[in-house]
Amino acid sequence: MTDLDGSAVASLRRLNGSKVLSVLRAEAYRKFTVREMAVATGLSRPTVGRLLDDLVEAGWALGAEGRPGATGRPARRYSFNRLRGLVVSIDVGYAITGVMITDLVGTELSWEMVYGQRLSTVDECLAFVLPFLDAKLAAVAEHLGLETEVPVLALSVSAPVIPDENGLHVDALNAVQGWRGRSFVPALRGRFGDIPILVNNDILLAAEAERRLGALATSDQGMFCFLSWYSSIVLLHDGEVHRGSFHLAGDVGSLPEYRWPDVMAHALEATGHHDPPAVSRLLAAAAAGDETARGAVRTVGEGLARGITDVAALWDPDTIVFAGQLSDSNDLLLEPIEVALRGLGHDDFELRSSEVPADRGSSLGGVIKALDAIDWTV
Repeated sequence: MTDLDGSAVASLRRLNGSKVLSVLRAEAYRKFTVREMAVATGLSRPTVGRLLDDLVEAGWALGAEGRPGATGRPARRYSFNRLRGLVVSIDVGYAITGVMITDLVGTELSWEMVYGQRLSTVDECLAFVLPFLDAKLAAVAEHLGLETEVPVLALSVSAPVIPDENGLHVDALNAVQGWRGRSFVPALRGRFGDIPILVNNDILLAAEAERRLGALATSDQGMFCFLSWYSSIVLLHDGEVHRGSFHLAGDVGSLPEYRWPDVMAHALEATGHHDPPAVSRLLAAAAAGDETARGAVRTVGEGLARGITDVAALWDPDTIVFAGQLSDSNDLLLEPIEVALRGLGHDDFELRSSEVPADRGSSLGGVIKALDAIDWTV
């Protein structure tokens, strides 16, 4: 056999091994017999048997003897090893840090968000995040009864920044302007090595979670309206989150013509919740019946409505999803937005509330992107 023939055989074996692994991942909680896997992949039983044994040896699959039957030897069964590695999703901002750790099918093993930091520089952020993450990874290993940590195979960072393809922060929100021109990637690479390390805008990741897991799952041409202290819109095109050249497609909240930051700042100042700024206190006062606060929330809704309806008129969405802290305001904020949208003269779009927990949206989106980034070839 020539070297070329040997290379071709090795390539075919890798291709077939990846096919078997793909089937195991697709039904991660199922235990396959060799016969069932042969049917699922279209490969011969001897080939499948060898490939499954290879995957067990490499740690990608688990093998176990089947239950004894009435006659004959029980068939050996194989399943995907969901703990062959871990996925880490970090959600970080000026005053919050969240860490989610999952197995290789996205099942949550650990999640915690802490508040109250003042992380004005990337160095301050990393000094807090890395020990926090290490403690969470150690706790997962202890919970699983393992003597050593499971390797991290992919890591995602969601942050209020606009990153380039290398994770460099080309822009950042006002609260974290000290992060601009910096990157989390080198320090994370030093800790975790040559694995996929992704940096994404936090609102885009929340939209990704809504697309895969929530109210945008059946949308083809959608709008994700994240309404909070910093409000923005993310667009869905052909069922995918749309990213412009600066990853800001639809983010009218950044345009000075709409004055969204000013609208929010004026509402907080008018109600005495501006020092320090606290949207939660404003919403709590409105919910308690404070008429000044209720009026301020309505005014914010009216201010946001203009940008949202302008985008809707141009985008012609089938679904508009409202998410974020302000969307849970007893309709005080959403009513003027809905009135403005209906004023466009057509009812072809559906208005829906987010189905993804607000505090976990960016973390879940990060898990999704990290899983997609893993090289599943074997």
